[in-house]
Amino acid sequence: MQQKGNKVFKNLEQLQYYVSNDNFLEVIKSFLKFKATTLQFLDEIEQSIVNATVNCTPKEMIGLYDDYGTLDIIDWIQTITINEENQILKEINQGKQGKQDIQKLRNSYETTFKKSLSDLQSLMKSTWESINNQKEYQTDLTIKRLLKRDESIVLENNGVLFDAGLIAVCVFEPKSNGLFLKGLHQPIFFDGIYFEQPINSKETPHKIRFSLHKGFNLRESLYEEEFSIYDPEFQKVDGNNYLIEFKQKIKLEKGSKYCLCACAGQDDFFGTTQYMEIEQDNAYIKFQEKSYDQGEFIAPDHVFQIISEHDKGIFSALIVIEE
Repeated sequence: MQQKGNKVFKNLEQLQYYVSNDNFLEVIKSFLKFKATTLQFLDEIEQSIVNATVNCTPKEMIGLYDDYGTLDIIDWIQTITINEENQILKEINQGKQGKQDIQKLRNSYETTFKKSLSDLQSLMKSTWESINNQKEYQTDLTIKRLLKRDESIVLENNGVLFDAGLIAVCVFEPKSNGLFLKGLHQPIFFDGIYFEQPINSKETPHKIRFSLHKGFNLRESLYEEEFSIYDPEFQKVDGNNYLIEFKQKIKLEKGSKYCLCACAGQDDFFGTTQYMEIEQDNAYIKFQEKSYDQGEFIAPDHVFQIISEHDKGIFSALIVIEE
């Protein structure tokens, strides 16, 4: 600190009013301008973190800090600001520099801070892009529908035998707006007995097509996607379900009934296990409370059987995103 009479100069904001040397004053004002810009930028960073916090669970925000060092960046720029300000005070308080030395100091200061600000902006750009990347930072909500896998080894009692003429249907209704369907949990393929003969659908890949329909007209779909599933290699959840994630998220409307369907790919044939025991109510999705007869759907011409039971089936859980 530098004293002048009874004055104690704690920072450049105070010191600038007592400096008569234009070169020093130019350096000080240049720094203070940068400091104001930096603090404004820090406020914007802070607001972006507040906004991200509102839209993310604590777990996701911890991941954001760890991956991109947002908090470290703020500490870093604040430290640089304090250190550089102290250095300028020290240089000025020494009062030994000539005009050429002052210009050198000014150029060095500007180069250092321009680079620091550029580095900060580059780091924050990557952080900001990640915050705006909804896929990366939105929380996936797994809405369980059925809780327990039937452990029977007899397919007639514990599963669904798929071919191109059969469709399994889950009827559901969103309870709020802002929901998007992202995927589902599909019970694993069957390995056991079918009419006293061994059947193991896990040994070879099988194609299964999922489609989403608004209302009960299964001839018109909002979205369709086919998956080729080979049990030993396909990603699983808890060992008993395949993790099905669609390439696109599908927007859902509150109060509308939807049919999520599954059928075998062309010329394919396989068995799947199924789940039972209805999960308790949730805040996002109202699942069907009754079993539907085939006649309640408008089916494609090639379909001869529709299965839509409320207390068992192959749709154990849905994966949604809330925006």
